[in-house]
Amino acid sequence: MVSQKLTEYERKRLENIKRNAEMVAALNIRSKAAILSAATKRQKTKQVKKPKMVNPIVTRRSPRTRVKPPDSKGLSDKFLKPISMIDAFIGYEKESNQVLVDTILSIAEETQAGFPENEEFNGAKDVKDGNFSGFSEKGTLDSCKSEAFESLVKEEFDEHLDNKKSDPWLKSMDLKPENVAWPMPRRIMEVKFFPCTGIRMIAVGNKIGNIAFLNMDSEDEIDDGIYIYGPHTGAISGISVQRYSMSKIYSSGHDGFIRLMDAEKEVFDVVHYCDKTIHCLSQQPNDLWSLYFSEGRGVLIEWDVRTGKSSGNWMLHEDTINTISFNPQNPNIMATSSTDGTACIWDLRSTRSQKPKTMKTVSHGRAVNSAYFSPSGTSLATTRGIWGWDDSCIFIGNMRKGIDVISPVQRTSVMTLQSPQLPAIPWRFDAHPYEVGMLAAATNGSGVCLWTP
Repeated sequence: MVSQKLTEYERKRLENIKRNAEMVAALNIRSKAAILSAATKRQKTKQVKKPKMVNPIVTRRSPRTRVKPPDSKGLSDKFLKPISMIDAFIGYEKESNQVLVDTILSIAEETQAGFPENEEFNGAKDVKDGNFSGFSEKGTLDSCKSEAFESLVKEEFDEHLDNKKSDPWLKSMDLKPENVAWPMPRRIMEVKFFPCTGIRMIAVGNKIGNIAFLNMDSEDEIDDGIYIYGPHTGAISGISVQRYSMSKIYSSGHDGFIRLMDAEKEVFDVVHYCDKTIHCLSQQPNDLWSLYFSEGRGVLIEWDVRTGKSSGNWMLHEDTINTISFNPQNPNIMATSSTDGTACIWDLRSTRSQKPKTMKTVSHGRAVNSAYFSPSGTSLATTRGIWGWDDSCIFIGNMRKGIDVISPVQRTSVMTLQSPQLPAIPWRFDAHPYEVGMLAAATNGSGVCLWTP
């Protein structure tokens, strides 16, 4: 067999391989590598598995969602005592504080002078007991009707079916550029009208415990009619302004405080403090002396302002109570919404026992963020929205930076309020109690908008 002749390239390749092999052998690289490998080789240790924790630590959850008590150790003494309005004022011109005080006192004096002397406003008024057996458990727009209101309901609902009677004021609602404000940073959590007609005043509370008062008719060039205070250290969860005593404004926060801003004394007084989160605050329409608020997980407390003590304490839900609403026709009837997925109707006259029973319960598959009675008291809406000035419509924000107007009769949106002036998605609302078509909306940012007819 004749051997194949190598080419010049193959011959040079073999010479290079031979030369490299001789060089490696001369350097003794393989033996040194073997010595280093033996020196660095370690005996493997058996790893012991860590036992699984029975209660794993939950991270990245806020104290509020875990209903963790606020840490009062970090509070300064001024927050545990009454705070003067001038000390709580956040602004460059301290004189603006006196401007707000004078304005509120003027509103309270004019409003109080307009009430008849024989009108009762020291306690809740009773009406005929209602039978809520007709309370609907389907859908998110639930209604409860009583025999006492049967004729009223029929008349109102028949009127609501005629769109021509309600469309003029509804379609005329507009958002003007001068009615848009950014009173303070951080998200607005609460918005509330002052219940008066002489001046357009709005109170709003944000996520870090600040409360701002917006005088939409102010001609003050220094603060532009915006007055900001810092009475709380946690998110504002409730603001209550009573029409019979507008010089006294109650506020609650996630810091566990309920404070009373008394414009006459010019102070934020401490009404109540607890080591739990306060989630919502409400008052009966005609009762100046009682506060109702939710504390911790599912607890409702009735607080007597005159004695400074609790007059009632009930475990009504298995989770956080988000809203408290009183029936306008019978303030003894109360509705609550909860994160436990239920909305309940209660009779306050039967909650004196340790284990009160609901008049009616509506269950949802998820948390119920709100439950509000309609102006006539014959319907209950368990959706994140508010009633208008009658039972014909509910206002609720949408993701397209608009406000949907929902008809409870048609169970659908009949129109949408939209404006290029609306800065972000609206999510908190309040309808003026006396001015039809005047709607305040707070966005999920820090904007406050006033729709007017």
